[in-house]
Amino acid sequence: MRFQWNLNLKTIPPFIVNLRELRTLKLDGNDLSDLPSFLSALPKLTRVTLGNNCSITQSATKMGELQKRFPRIAFDFTDEYDCPAR
Repeated sequence: MRFQWNLNLKTIPPFIVNLRELRTLKLDGNDLSDLPSFLSALPKLTRVTLGNNCSITQSATKMGELQKRFPRIAFDFTDEYDCPAR
């Protein structure tokens, strides 16, 4: 499922939890600063892309925290564009 480049997206919609067959979730280029815990309820979710969510991708601490919270998900934190300086 793709929710890429929606600069108004600040949270993941709760209906995602109903997509039991979801394997990949593309969230690149949004304004996310965290992911909801309910993503761990998706049994087949194994890949999430988060590039250009600068609050996440510019923080090694945040990236590590997400990997610990969701150990069976492979994250792609690759930024395609430079994040603005903070």
